[in-house]
Amino acid sequence: MVVPLLHHVPVVQSLARNFTSVFANAPEYQHFKNYLTGLIVADRKNFTQIAACLVKSADHTNITRFMNNPRWSGEKLNDKRIELIQARTQGDDAEHEGLLILDDTLDEHVGTLFEHISRHYDHCDGSYTLARNPVTSHYVRGSVSFPIEFRTYRSYDEVTGWEGHFRQHFSEIEIPKTSRERNKLKQKYEKRLLAADAEFARKHETFKTKITLACELVDDAITRELAYDVVLMDAWYLAPELIEVIEQHDKAWISILKTNRKLQTAGLKLTDASGKRLVFEEAEIKVEDLVQRLPQSAYHAVQITKETTYWAVSFTASIGTLGKVRLVISFQDEACEGTYAVLVTRQIHWEAKRIIRTYGGRFQIEVFYKDAKQQLGGSDYQCRADEAIKKHWYMVFCAYSLLKLDMLRAPAYQAWQRTLKTISVAVRRQAQSVIEQLMLACHRILSREAKSDRLFKLLFGKFAYES
Repeated sequence: MVVPLLHHVPVVQSLARNFTSVFANAPEYQHFKNYLTGLIVADRKNFTQIAACLVKSADHTNITRFMNNPRWSGEKLNDKRIELIQARTQGDDAEHEGLLILDDTLDEHVGTLFEHISRHYDHCDGSYTLARNPVTSHYVRGSVSFPIEFRTYRSYDEVTGWEGHFRQHFSEIEIPKTSRERNKLKQKYEKRLLAADAEFARKHETFKTKITLACELVDDAITRELAYDVVLMDAWYLAPELIEVIEQHDKAWISILKTNRKLQTAGLKLTDASGKRLVFEEAEIKVEDLVQRLPQSAYHAVQITKETTYWAVSFTASIGTLGKVRLVISFQDEACEGTYAVLVTRQIHWEAKRIIRTYGGRFQIEVFYKDAKQQLGGSDYQCRADEAIKKHWYMVFCAYSLLKLDMLRAPAYQAWQRTLKTISVAVRRQAQSVIEQLMLACHRILSREAKSDRLFKLLFGKFAYES
């Protein structure tokens, strides 16, 4: 059963007024507040429950029209949100280094009627999942942490309709089912297909890789004048195209390096267990093979916090596509066995501790993805059009950011709120507050009314208690 609420959650009551200029009229602004409240406190974040959780709210069909209404812009809403956060957090943890994190996530959904939904590779289990695939940017500076922007990645086959165009011109050739073989076929016939089909060539030009979208997000963060110094990313985004854009803006970067990447051995200055310099016969060596040759004595304890210590080795090396870089190989186990991570950066002079500690900030985007999906209904939308889905995600960004601001800005008499560590706790506190307001309002109404019927009709509908 959905508990009917008489008021918006406190964080919406106090901060929603900053977004009034986004909406053309009072009803749209009311829908905005209702939607944010539903994302925060409704058990299920679908249109029906968002409409049902507030007394005197419009029904779910009105919410559908609101989300598909072209008169208000999700991008403008996002711009206002970032302006608000920048203004409210300007002095917070200013001594900390600003970090821009780039990553993507699978926005899984059931059904193929959602625009720009297709099968994307899920590295967690090696399967292809039906989902949308937003590439996002996230900002972190000490306790300040909030999403910035996103771009929806669309697969090459979806953008170009490759299979249909290929069958039209090469009907005699069977299309393989495995992605590796399909990619080989695409490369083999790409030039011929582009020359033979003008429409396919036009679609081909509009395709954007995840790297291209990440470059756009870096430029976007610069345009917004975000105070960041380092870009963090995983191995998927370690590409010369993105590195060039980052360094054009005079920013540093740190990335995970895949263990099958090859290092040039000519400049490696590493020693074995006896202290003698390692000699390599080959011109290049894979990182995973190099790790096997490094002795345990090469690793040293690197204390990140009181509770966290890694055993790491740091050295410079050259990689064909990146040039000279600094690598840090680290284990969690003092015996230096089992799983390890390899970090890479162009900051040659940085020590291992700084590289590991800085890259640790990347975990914040994973926290956001989890909170957005599990607490704020990131993947629970019912709208099917791309623009409406974007608006939903901007609403989720907004709900998350308002909760984070509320956690940072709790007044002195709410000391417990300033120590909140997770969005899930903040959500429970918001729900607790509106339930308290509901109980007090019911008490006031019952104190004035001789019968309870009017209260029940207010909360549960006109005909709920009529015989």
